[in-house]
Amino acid sequence: MVDVDFLNEKEEAIELKEKLKSKGYTSFIKTIKERAQDDPEQKPLGYVVRIGSYQEEVQAKVIQEELVSKGYKDSKVIFTAEDGEPTTGPWAVNVIEINPKTFKGSVSPTIAAKQIPGKETLTSMSKRTNALGGINGGYFVMGPKDGTEGDLAGISMIDGELVSEAVNGRTSLILNEKNLASISTASTKLSIQSSDDSDREIDGLNRAPGLIRGCGGIGDNESKQPKHDFTCTDASELIQYTSKFGPSTPKGEGAEAVIDNTGKVIEIRNSRGGSIPLGSTVIAGTGESAIGYLEIYKLKKK
Repeated sequence: MVDVDFLNEKEEAIELKEKLKSKGYTSFIKTIKERAQDDPEQKPLGYVVRIGSYQEEVQAKVIQEELVSKGYKDSKVIFTAEDGEPTTGPWAVNVIEINPKTFKGSVSPTIAAKQIPGKETLTSMSKRTNALGGINGGYFVMGPKDGTEGDLAGISMIDGELVSEAVNGRTSLILNEKNLASISTASTKLSIQSSDDSDREIDGLNRAPGLIRGCGGIGDNESKQPKHDFTCTDASELIQYTSKFGPSTPKGEGAEAVIDNTGKVIEIRNSRGGSIPLGSTVIAGTGESAIGYLEIYKLKKK
């Protein structure tokens, strides 16, 4: 089948279904009822608008590409046996078994598209890195409604560099320098210090401000505890961006400061959405955080 889009409200799904009908597509709406056990909401999680039922993946792919060309950018081919509902199979199970006594290679993490924003299939990532095999490493943001598409929902460290903050209080897989694995609760605490020795806590790393996938952040409105498959909000945040995010920060209201590798503020911006110079970091602020941030660093620049 082809998932055209996921909508929060049934009215939105009905509207999309009618639009597709006017363009010659027969679709139906699937209600997603399951929510996380700790979710206080009782209504359905959302609604998926789907098209077709195909025997071969290639048939569905033709329709999906056609939909994308017509502006339905979130369309994707799905295998309904993975919906989590009763099914008879058949199933194909692939197992990678490694003998650490004889294996001479390494196990290492990598991110899609070589940067945080964007998505890439596991097959493509394996080919790009010349890997013998690959395993999905974790959850991430699927679309802009929940933040930066491709943003990792939890902590990630690549080549010794922290590229995504933790969902504080949630367990994570840890691989040490000897490729030994362990599972433990992880948390991050990021801060920035100005020349007058005052500290400001940083809410997030390499993601869109205001949307926290998985929650477990600082000052989140809905919950400070981790919540799987849930997006918390916070209108006042400080977000740090490094080169792992890509060439520029997300556009929007707020303020930004560019800091070089010596810790010196080299540029102040009155809005968000500027370049990330190589070797530098950008701190972006929204809401009250942006106002206070600008006041501090404008004084510092004088």
